[in-house]
Amino acid sequence: MKNLIYLFVLTFLMSSCTENIDFDLNSEKSRLVVEGEITTGKAKHVVKLTQSTSYYYSEEAPLVTNAAVSLSDGTNSWTLTEEKPGYYYTPEIIGQPNLTYTLSVNDNGTTYSASDFMVAPVIADSLAVVVTESFDQEKNILVDAYSLFLFVEEPVGLGDNYIWKYWLKTPDSAWKNMTPNFEDWVVANDEYVDGNAPEGGWELFADIPLEEMPTGTQVRLEMYKISTPYYDFLNAIALQTQRSGFFDGPPANIPGNISEGALGFFSSSAVDSVSTVVK
Repeated sequence: MKNLIYLFVLTFLMSSCTENIDFDLNSEKSRLVVEGEITTGKAKHVVKLTQSTSYYYSEEAPLVTNAAVSLSDGTNSWTLTEEKPGYYYTPEIIGQPNLTYTLSVNDNGTTYSASDFMVAPVIADSLAVVVTESFDQEKNILVDAYSLFLFVEEPVGLGDNYIWKYWLKTPDSAWKNMTPNFEDWVVANDEYVDGNAPEGGWELFADIPLEEMPTGTQVRLEMYKISTPYYDFLNAIALQTQRSGFFDGPPANIPGNISEGALGFFSSSAVDSVSTVVK
């Protein structure tokens, strides 16, 4: 009788811990997606236009062609040219800090707009390449690696937001962007470091293999000063993409600064760069 009772309780507990969960993955109406920026670098700044797709769509998002795209700083305006499908370029221009840049996109009779204020840059002092220790997971040992330390004084006053990226040019190659994707960037605000300037610098990138930067390699670090709305947008992306718990809520579209229900963000960023050479 006791065995029957134990069996009944075990069966009840196992059945109680099992529940079918149905996720609503129905497709919604396709929406315009905007990716673009203007910086203080002299360049043909690009805006990419695509259409959102369903959860089950396994191919790259469809590109939006033949749209009318323009950019304004309140005084000057520029018409962007579609140089390849879905990619729209400004003339070669330099963004100016302390101005609000407004993007306008007309697609199939609907006009979308986005505005972002270009914050004044922070000027870096210097960059150092330092040998540090890194844990090699394959060999299960500590090995030497490079870290990049930036020397700069963070301005006093909360509300500053940053992106850092870096480039390498070995003696026998061209410049290579080592942080081409969002997950490679370092994104941070000054909530806990306001006004600080560590004597040893800020360690921004670590665990760089020694062979990746042989003697004579040129290193360039770029520091983007970004608006708070853009930082909030990037932080929301990080929260969505770094999900790992079984009971995390379902993924959701991240609010950007594009009007008329479109997705994405158009940003304006002041950029300062600092370089050094590996010795």
